[in-house]
Amino acid sequence: MSPLVSIIMPAYNAEKTITESINSVLKQSFINFELIICDDVSLDKTPKIIESFLCDTRIKFIRSKTNVGPAISRNKCIEISSGRYLTFIDADDLWDNNFLESQISFINKKNASIVFSSYRRVNAANETVLRDFIVPSKVSLNDIYKSNSISCLTVFIDSELVSEINMPNVGIEDFGCWIKILKDIDYAYGNQDVLASYRILENSRSRNKFKLINKQWNTYRKVGKLNIVSSFIYLAFWAVNGYKKYR
Repeated sequence: MSPLVSIIMPAYNAEKTITESINSVLKQSFINFELIICDDVSLDKTPKIIESFLCDTRIKFIRSKTNVGPAISRNKCIEISSGRYLTFIDADDLWDNNFLESQISFINKKNASIVFSSYRRVNAANETVLRDFIVPSKVSLNDIYKSNSISCLTVFIDSELVSEINMPNVGIEDFGCWIKILKDIDYAYGNQDVLASYRILENSRSRNKFKLINKQWNTYRKVGKLNIVSSFIYLAFWAVNGYKKYR
């Protein structure tokens, strides 16, 4: 029997995109998965759309009682997950049909705790807006402090080899999670195959670096436990590399 993969999806006011995102999971060539969706008190039709998919018993649906944000939503899903492998997809992103199959093969080939892959960068209509982001072959903790090339959309984690998988509710939550994991291992490995599509929307926070500066700083200081000088140095690297990534 193939190992179970737990897929984590937070959702908030995603009625325009979540159907495509769920379908990209259901069309996977690897079928032994559970998709755990947490709705964070959406004000639109997102919950009804999710409910329409519940005929597939691989999908689990939980609802927050109050709006708690993506970090806590993801952690709620992680708490009830039961798969050996853990991966994440947001309610506006898309996987290629072979994403799970490819990442399982890759993580086993590398005998790794955590891997990630390259991805396309598209708009709401799935039209290319930036060239594909091709990831490095491997990254260390020092590398991601300078530029986080591990996307939440493509990360794939072996929960048997990672002591704790948890999104800190401070700073940039997914970046903080990778920091905690890479403090205990040497490298995360990058699959350079393009396996997913990341939607860059008009209000995408990943492109608005000025709004992100405070979150990035808090991640360095409160999650990475870096001193002020190191935080300033890495923040400078991050700003320059962020400009290069989205130019």
